[in-house]
Amino acid sequence: MSARLQPATEAMPVDQFLGELLSFIEEHHPKNSKMIRAISEGTASMQAIQGFAREFYAYSAFSLRPFAALVSNAPDDFSLKLMLQNFAGEAGFLGTPSHPVVFRQFALAAGLSDEDLDTHIPLPSTLGGMFGLDHFLRGPFDEAVAGFGYAIEGPAAAWGKLLHDGFKNKYNFDEKAMQFWVIHLEEDESGEGLEAQHGENARKLMQRFASTLEQQTRIRKAFVYSALVFENFWNGMDRFLE
Repeated sequence: MSARLQPATEAMPVDQFLGELLSFIEEHHPKNSKMIRAISEGTASMQAIQGFAREFYAYSAFSLRPFAALVSNAPDDFSLKLMLQNFAGEAGFLGTPSHPVVFRQFALAAGLSDEDLDTHIPLPSTLGGMFGLDHFLRGPFDEAVAGFGYAIEGPAAAWGKLLHDGFKNKYNFDEKAMQFWVIHLEEDESGEGLEAQHGENARKLMQRFASTLEQQTRIRKAFVYSALVFENFWNGMDRFLE
């Protein structure tokens, strides 16, 4: 653990506390993974992209039901509204199919079959990401926001844009295949992409639930654990580039 994230003896101002967490994520950001860099540069082979697609589909398809648990644990109407907004997009209640469905379209366009996706046994690093996600989403609301919303969804706009731009500019994917990346990363009428919106919602909630020493201690731990597990999820895919 970074020295900046050693347990504190008193509560920090909320913005300072959140800044500390953001500094940690910059040191463990998925955008630095070899797989994301290779896709963004167009150097990943289609075989490597298929490996990535199998793992990411397993992770994505697993996430919806525990995400619903996070929504159900919202402690007040403000929190419920923000998390319902995030969940509605993921689950396909905002005029688009659920996100596992549209990612499956991408995976099939990458050359995988339905059988490939349905029978795939994920890498241990992917399983760790899946079950770490499940642990936080079904846990206390503030820890779930820290471990999922802030540690995973918060950085997603940055690494997701690298993948979106790589697939759009370096590979021959059609419009249907690109739908998952377009939904998440291209700006809508509000001027922001879905991932950026989700990250901002998480930030708003963190400001509400990270004011006391007890809250910051629990949230810091959830954030760090989740960030490291998710970093390992991406690093586990390095083997596809070898």
